[in-house]
Amino acid sequence: MARQGQLSQVLSRLFPFKRGLCHAYWAPNFWTLYSALDILLATIGFSPGEGGSMTSGIVGEMKLQVLPSIPPVLTLILTATATMPSLMKLWKKHNTCGLDFLHCLILCGYASFMFGWHVHEKAIMMVTMPMCLLAMEDGRLWRIFTILSTAAHISLFPLLFNTAEKLIKVFLFVPYIMMALTSSTLLKGNHLLQWELKSLDVVYTAGCVLVQIYCLFIHGVGGYLSYLEFLPLLFTSVTCALGVTWTWFLTITLYLAT
Repeated sequence: MARQGQLSQVLSRLFPFKRGLCHAYWAPNFWTLYSALDILLATIGFSPGEGGSMTSGIVGEMKLQVLPSIPPVLTLILTATATMPSLMKLWKKHNTCGLDFLHCLILCGYASFMFGWHVHEKAIMMVTMPMCLLAMEDGRLWRIFTILSTAAHISLFPLLFNTAEKLIKVFLFVPYIMMALTSSTLLKGNHLLQWELKSLDVVYTAGCVLVQIYCLFIHGVGGYLSYLEFLPLLFTSVTCALGVTWTWFLTITLYLAT
């Protein structure tokens, strides 16, 4: 009986259908943007339903207020659909190499993160870690990786919420992002990989930094909007979701075009 109880716990972790579409703190994926749109529609006057707040911070089944609720089977269909183009591309390639497989693996990780059910924010590492390896071989992907890693790092900030941890994550992140934005070359062996950040990349990164300045140092000071306890989490999730979604589109476009 004890083993059966443990098995049921494992299955509930692997398939957390009773925990709702989004985690208490939203992972920065497509469903973050969908849920944020639902909150926006409810805020501007659309009639809300009977669902609870999606930013209550409680792990449980939270229903949307305006937009249609998403069943688990739809997330499965969307995830499978999102993986098919890259898998078909890999299958049809006659001269497949390890880099092609790695690129396809990254896109499958993207699809699971973007459209999966109850995705945790830490799952973005399934994309960033192999992306770093691939970007070392292709300067075109290094530009995408710079934006992705910016969004991924910031999306994990709320997991380090103590005062001492706040300073640590800021002092580790600032030098990294400064080097990433000001560097345009990468020495790999005897080869020099070059890339160029677009103006929109810099604007997005600057926007993320400004949002984090508000979330970390301004919100709640002197009682300012302190009653909106989860507003910084909402801002962080949405800004990071925009970056992750953008890099997913750039990555799959690049792979299918080659």
